[in-house]
Amino acid sequence: ENQTMNIILNRGGEWNWNGFEQDDVVRFGESIYQNSMLSIPANSVTIVEVHSSLNNTINQTEPVQGCLDINALNYNSLATIDDNSCQYETSTDDNQSNDPDLPILGCLDITALNYQPNATLSDGSCEYNSEANSSTNEVPGCLDVDALNYNSEATIDDNSCNFESTPQSDADSKNSESNTLFEYVRIALILFIIGAVIIYVRIGKSNS
Repeated sequence: ENQTMNIILNRGGEWNWNGFEQDDVVRFGESIYQNSMLSIPANSVTIVEVHSSLNNTINQTEPVQGCLDINALNYNSLATIDDNSCQYETSTDDNQSNDPDLPILGCLDITALNYQPNATLSDGSCEYNSEANSSTNEVPGCLDVDALNYNSEATIDDNSCNFESTPQSDADSKNSESNTLFEYVRIALILFIIGAVIIYVRIGKSNS
């Protein structure tokens, strides 16, 4: 009669429930209680024996979503569920971050004036000296994707695009046409011989 039990029916995903005291005990279920935090598995039933003073407030406790990373700018000490909203501060040159999982943006071209050796992802910010690096900046070639000699690495069109087939391909085409014509002639000759034989046989029968 001195025991106060709370039944927690979780019909959703795994979540944490904050607000228990040191003497609260999980009596049934797979939930884990540690440091005043109850970790509740998905689709589970948990029975917790709680102090009688919490009986009127424990059912009002709801999960609080927020950023749980203490290194983030928007860390929420009251949050119980991480909602992936953490935000991090970058340095003035935008290529450093206190989050090791985030890429470091910057210029990856070692020939650029603002090359960033610590960068891991190019942000398209490379700057060049137009006179000293003109040969590096511009790559002449054909920029028409329909051309036979299209160059995906070219940066400036040099009017070299070629849309005609090579002499070799022309020769192959002519050989193919010649072979087709010869085949037609051979078939016509065979049909002519067969027709002549049929006519000859019919004439011989009529004479007999």
